[in-house]
Amino acid sequence: MAKDYNRRNPVQGLEEQVSEDAIKIFYSYSRNDLDLRNALEKHLSPLKKAGRISTWHDLELEAGTEWELKVLPTHAKPITSWTDRDEAFAIVAQHIRITVNQLITKKLAERQAEEQRRQHEQERLQREQQRQAEEQERQRQAERLKREAEAAERQRQELERQRLLEEQQRQEAEAEELASAKG
Repeated sequence: MAKDYNRRNPVQGLEEQVSEDAIKIFYSYSRNDLDLRNALEKHLSPLKKAGRISTWHDLELEAGTEWELKVLPTHAKPITSWTDRDEAFAIVAQHIRITVNQLITKKLAERQAEEQRRQHEQERLQREQQRQAEEQERQRQAERLKREAEAAERQRQELERQRLLEEQQRQEAEAEELASAKG
């Protein structure tokens, strides 16, 4: 009985988040082995349908692309030398699934780190805006207090001027009384 290498993995719940970022699987094969490539494609169809991978081959190869190559199945034993080719393809599919899950987990971790960085930056900007708003409010309050102090000083000066004027008028009235009492 063959093992079920296509069973659901806990990471599959994340597929909705990363389907637009499907891992690209490149088939490196001899054109004489087209039937084998097609058989492998069938074994990978659950991952392809789930949007976890996209497959392509030599006819779609673009120059200048970086590759991380991994030879499958294990120990680079050709699939044609296996007595049970379905088992070989299932092992290849399992290794691809594990690699895809690792890559998706890495992508998600990178996205989460970037989101956290953006959130920290947004929080820093909000704190800076809050600090600026508080500084502006302090400046407004300082200006208001300055205007109030200037108004109070003007009022004090006016009261002092009135007091001096009243004192002068009182002294003049006393001087007139003294002059009229002498005279």
